[in-house]
Amino acid sequence: MRAQDARPGAVAPGAARLRRALARWCGPALADLRNHSCSRLEEARVQALEERVAADLDLGRGADLVGELTELVTEHPLRERFRAQLMTALAQSGRLAEASSAYSEFRTTLVRELGVEPSPGLRALHTSILRGEVAGWWVQPATRSLSR
Repeated sequence: MRAQDARPGAVAPGAARLRRALARWCGPALADLRNHSCSRLEEARVQALEERVAADLDLGRGADLVGELTELVTEHPLRERFRAQLMTALAQSGRLAEASSAYSEFRTTLVRELGVEPSPGLRALHTSILRGEVAGWWVQPATRSLSR
């Protein structure tokens, strides 16, 4: 299930399904065996987590997500979608200065570590936050994921 593809009224049940599936996950896939299959399984888990968070944001639960997203951003410092979700959750909570600061920190990290700027989508989200226009949340480009 992809949160942005959900029919009206189907977001809450989809979020609940993702929450149940993620609750059954017990840490990194085959942690002592690092291979391509394990990496794909871990990426699938993280994507499911992103989708669950997206559904919760669509339901207006930003204030409840700030702590979890802060941890996820620390765990995945180059993952742009988690950063966008944190910015959105902070904005939904009325914490606009913190949302803007989260963008600035991410931009600094990207430039320092990879020599790249945030995506146009993330820059647009930041501009919307600065203008006080954030109502929903940013949709990630199809394959924008930077991982260490």
